[in-house]
Amino acid sequence: EQYWEGVFEKDFEKAYNGALKLVGKDTTGQAIGIITEMIFQMGIQNVLSFKKTLRHIRKNNKFLAALEMMDSIWYKQTPLRVENLIKHFLKL
Repeated sequence: EQYWEGVFEKDFEKAYNGALKLVGKDTTGQAIGIITEMIFQMGIQNVLSFKKTLRHIRKNNKFLAALEMMDSIWYKQTPLRVENLIKHFLKL
């Protein structure tokens, strides 16, 4: 159990640091959380392809970022996960 917790912590830290690099430290905590979860699930290389989403997040355009997230293969593959992230992001 301790081993797996260590693996999780390492992977989470890697995803979190990647999110900070992609959207910056001045971005809202919610946005950093969204990008962290995306990186944790898909890896940073795949998240880099979300250029419009990242741009909208950096500009704090939450609604447009959410639309871009829904217009993706990621959404088609894991719709409930993406919808839950968007709800939290938009505080619906």
